[in-house]
Amino acid sequence: MVTAGLFRHDISPSAGLFRHDISPSAGLIRHDISPSAGLFRHDISPSAGLIRHDISPSAGLFRHDISPSAGLIRHDISPSAGLFRHDISPSAGLIRHDISPSAGLICHDLVTAGLFRHDISPSAGLFRHDISPSAGLIRHDISPSAGLFRHDISPSAGLFRHDISPSAGLLRHDISPSAGLFRHD
Repeated sequence: MVTAGLFRHDISPSAGLFRHDISPSAGLIRHDISPSAGLFRHDISPSAGLIRHDISPSAGLFRHDISPSAGLIRHDISPSAGLFRHDISPSAGLIRHDISPSAGLICHDLVTAGLFRHDISPSAGLFRHDISPSAGLIRHDISPSAGLFRHDISPSAGLFRHDISPSAGLLRHDISPSAGLFRHD
């Protein structure tokens, strides 16, 4: 049936396939549903933006691409692989989350007024934080298993660096404010 656009329906229950192509004057809506294969796909592209959903329970994958006029939101969720990824890019900035519990890794990239990144790997005993707001840079590498603690702090005033390795008996401090330099080993 055609009125202001195209409406197509392919329904094959024996094959477990249901397909719908709906293209009115407003936009496109497509649905591919194959329960036997565990796949559900939805492409919705109205005048506002694009919304796509690929859901495959058998493979443990859930993907969502949502791009309205405001920004992009993407979700890749694969429980079987232990991976959760979220890319959120509104007009303000970018927020990315890579969460892999099986590997013990959690990564967060947050950008609004600057950059906030967190790599946390408890299994390896490593914690890293890169924080770069508009004021300056703050970096933290913390590896308790290796006995290392490093802090790079560079605000607009100067530089502060700390390398602390108790296992090696080393304590280093580089402090360089606008007045001068102070180093301690």
